[in-house]
Amino acid sequence: MKKISLKAFLITLFGIFIIETATTSVVHASALDQQHASIMVQESGEKGNCPGPTWGEDSVTAVREYSLYDQYFAQKNYKDAIPHWRHVLLNAPKARLGVYVDGETLMEYQIENASDEARKEELIDTLMWMYDQRIACFDKECYVLGKKGVDLMKFRPSAYAQAYEILKRSVDCQGNDVLITVPYTYMFALVRLYKDKQVNLDTLLSEYERIGNITQHNIDANGQYVENWKKVQAAIDNLVAPLVPCEELIEFYRKKYQPGSTPAKDITQMTEMLSSRNCTKDPFYLTLAKADYSNNPSGQAALAIAKGEEAAGNTNEALKYYKDALEQATSANDKADINYSIARIYKNRDECSTARNYARASASHREDARVYILLGDIIIACASDCDDKIPRSVYWVAVDYYQKAKSLNSSNGETANSRIATYSAYFPKQEDVFFYNLKDGDSYTVECWIQESTKVRTRK
Repeated sequence: MKKISLKAFLITLFGIFIIETATTSVVHASALDQQHASIMVQESGEKGNCPGPTWGEDSVTAVREYSLYDQYFAQKNYKDAIPHWRHVLLNAPKARLGVYVDGETLMEYQIENASDEARKEELIDTLMWMYDQRIACFDKECYVLGKKGVDLMKFRPSAYAQAYEILKRSVDCQGNDVLITVPYTYMFALVRLYKDKQVNLDTLLSEYERIGNITQHNIDANGQYVENWKKVQAAIDNLVAPLVPCEELIEFYRKKYQPGSTPAKDITQMTEMLSSRNCTKDPFYLTLAKADYSNNPSGQAALAIAKGEEAAGNTNEALKYYKDALEQATSANDKADINYSIARIYKNRDECSTARNYARASASHREDARVYILLGDIIIACASDCDDKIPRSVYWVAVDYYQKAKSLNSSNGETANSRIATYSAYFPKQEDVFFYNLKDGDSYTVECWIQESTKVRTRK
């Protein structure tokens, strides 16, 4: 499972940060006297615990400094914008919400360009103070705490315990409305605490479940950022999954599950989590899957039961539910996966013709190296059932499938190469094909139940 650092994940996600919009009027210095009055009366929101006049004691200077910083900022000339912005922040802290929104960019610019570590730490402290000042002047504490905690982890990862407490407050009061960057950062900090033995497994799993519900809610809402929420959920799963063996995850859910009283949505969440982790061998998984199906006989619930029945060795029941799931499947990927699972069961039962049909159906929905390896394995499994006139011609077809698999995905290359080497040694001898006026490279159709075209190859 691929690991991802917090910084790398935030950089990946940066393009979909929820960007605030704060109206900022560009006021040219030459027009300050005319514009001063109108700027003064534009209120910017709640003032919270932020005393004093909106534009400070020297409003003329504050408006001028605001105008200068605003112009430089619009030009992305952050270096020249900073001293003017700093004056507004310190002397007119409740003038505009945009001063704080822009301040995030300006503080990041300074932190990334700090002359040394000591200066960088001072700037991070200033950024944290700025968030506190924003809360005092413009409220929305829960939302701002999310931004504060994310930036603390981003710029000072060693402060993960403090960041966790800040982010927890944001999650507690915002719930499903939390910033999209918060869930992963929160779990990243929590994992650090867990590794340091500062929290126990129950805490980790409880928060993992809670955050999973938040990400799933936003995925189900199918809003503007649905694809990014899916990335967040996958990244969190990759972060936590390696830390929690199936046995411990099942035991955690076993304690939580109460037949007849556990909410249906919780049963679904537990079942899907165990399924995604491939924790399907324990009988408790099948108990959950059947409870989920009883509440909602969806394709996903049927698929969960199928996996549990297959793990228990009940192939007839597994096939029944796999086929139910297949009937309800709508996406090409789901159809490909389910057909593959059905093909695998039929292959293990030596029902090779049926197995091949389902494997071909899987490949028709998505070209996948593992499907072509399975197709090759199906040919091998029932090779003795083929009475083609050329002995061992079936191995040409099998090797064709393995070569196709190798061409599709290098990660399956070792498996494909091993099978190619093994079964190429079973090719017919040269004298076997010469008798039929054939030579290497000629086209040939293998008869019997296989009925597939291939190329003649002989054992050297």
